Amino acid sequence: MSAMCLSSNIYLGANAIYSASLGSMPRQAAGFYMDNTFSRMMWFKTTSVYLALSAGFNVLFQDVDLVWLRSPYAYFASLDQDLIFMDDGARTPRYTPFFVNSGFYFVAHNVRTRYLFETFLKHASEEIGLTHSHQSVLIRHIAETQHLFGLRVYVLDQQLFASGQAYHENKPLVRRIQSREYRPYVFHMCWTDNRENKVVYFKDVGLWYLPDDSDAEKGKTCTNAPSMLKYIQGLPSETIRDLCCNRDLYWPKEQVEEVQTQGSAEGKSEVTNSERESEKEKREE
Repeated sequence: MSAMCLSSNIYLGANAIYSASLGSMPRQAAGFYMDNTFSRMMWFKTTSVYLALSAGFNVLFQDVDLVWLRSPYAYFASLDQDLIFMDDGARTPRYTPFFVNSGFYFVAHNVRTRYLFETFLKHASEEIGLTHSHQSVLIRHIAETQHLFGLRVYVLDQQLFASGQAYHENKPLVRRIQSREYRPYVFHMCWTDNRENKVVYFKDVGLWYLPDDSDAEKGKTCTNAPSMLKYIQGLPSETIRDLCCNRDLYWPKEQVEEVQTQGSAEGKSEVTNSERESEKEKREE
């Protein structure tokens, strides 16, 4: 543990663990999906979950291109599953049989999940290096662990846990979110090829809460890593949340409560029989 660096910062509001033994990330962003830089990042997705799970914690993993609109913890507890995953939306053979998205998932700590992620870790370097895909390799190990030990896997509703697939292929749902008629638990802007487009799409949906670079007071600090580090090291009076989050864009509290009450029931009832049949056909393909 002496080789680990544990940091708790009241200005960031988060604990962070770092060890050089886990490897390092390139300074430049990935050039495209599944390139070598992307694959190295997938290694960190593997080790981060394993470390927390092996320490005895339940784990909720998420990518950074994801916005929470309400807490999913109570909903997850009601499901009583070993693994709870966002639906990826893709129905290609490489993601069979679960078609899950590894950018947002919950893991309950138990012997079945410990086996899964320890086995995954031992094979991840070679298999992810070969396939350049964290998602497809994880799905393979999920299927194996389910067969061997009865691992319980739950795939979330695509409207309650919306994604970039919805942005591109379910415009009626996106319009309801834009008009604040419907409030999913989260919105994950996957299915998008770069950071710039993710920001554009989040702004279009009304889910981007950081200031623009043009904001002289906040933008240059909140969207620039060196400036942010300098701000934190100066022991500022404002937290990052107070400085950088445009809270005037948040949903009004009374509106949040109303939509939360209606949202779960609507999310379930709007999946019509024809949609279920369509979904079944896609999975069979």
